[in-house]
Amino acid sequence: MLYGKAASRAFGMGLLDRDYYRDDRGGYFMNWLRHGRVSKILAAAYIALFLIQIATSRGSGSFTEPNTGPVTETLNLQAEAVLKGQVWRLLTYGFLHTTDSLWYIAFNVVLLYYFGREVEERMGWRAFLFYYLLSIVAAGLAFVGTTMLGLNGTNKQTVFVGATGAITAVLVLLACQQPGYRLNLFYVLPAPVWVFVLLNLGVDAWMMLVDRPVTDGRRMALALHFGGAVMASLYFLRTARFSGLVRRTRGTMTRQPPLRIHEEDEPVEEEPEERAVAVAASRERDEHLEAQLDAVLAKVAQHGKQSLTPSEHAILQRAAEIYRKRLKK
Repeated sequence: MLYGKAASRAFGMGLLDRDYYRDDRGGYFMNWLRHGRVSKILAAAYIALFLIQIATSRGSGSFTEPNTGPVTETLNLQAEAVLKGQVWRLLTYGFLHTTDSLWYIAFNVVLLYYFGREVEERMGWRAFLFYYLLSIVAAGLAFVGTTMLGLNGTNKQTVFVGATGAITAVLVLLACQQPGYRLNLFYVLPAPVWVFVLLNLGVDAWMMLVDRPVTDGRRMALALHFGGAVMASLYFLRTARFSGLVRRTRGTMTRQPPLRIHEEDEPVEEEPEERAVAVAASRERDEHLEAQLDAVLAKVAQHGKQSLTPSEHAILQRAAEIYRKRLKK
């Protein structure tokens, strides 16, 4: 059992990774960034890198050659280059987008902004960042493997850029975790998340399979979608293992007080009666509030934050206030 400041630290640490209980101080921008921070930073990075790609493309004025230039050519995904040791391409391609159309980057940024935030709120930003980067690599490996097989008329010189594999992994994971979750994309026509997943995969399949014949490898994006979907499925089935890895990593970065071992016959110092009563009462309140908190968070995970009642919102606010007070001690 935990007593006094130890109980306070444990209760506070339980709230630390829950985005509902962040301190509201810091201004509008910090409050906006606090929820879904990784998704928003990634979306901004995509836009910035897209502009850099265009600025460094070969050509002059408005007559630039799409998907050219040192940035795109150094960071894109190419099986032959990866096999020659340029393994960084398995990650960096996922931060670039094709520059011959605004459609691809706009679609990915919107999906990441809406769906990525939901997954990140559920996982926590550290676990989400780890999962997202791993999804990029997994999709890249699927692309390289399929390319090496020579499917769809491609070869080892076929190149690819885009976050489509990682975005697919985010969508599939959200659909697996919360199939009945209703998301208001653009605040119109709310529908279950699996509808948006099928819509996304259907649009990709149509663009890659039904659209005019192409020989530049764009159909190979389906390999990345497959890699992202497999990654999400494996993660969903082995969530405990992934979560344990993140917790162990976080635990090594947090210094814990040394444990003291007492012999059976060693006398244990008793606390004054008044202090013992106060500690017991405080512990009982903490346990009661944390039990209520777990029930509220379970409801959020199953039905979304919009399903909470006023009394449940009050529980969240009370827990946040207690945590902030303990941080000041």
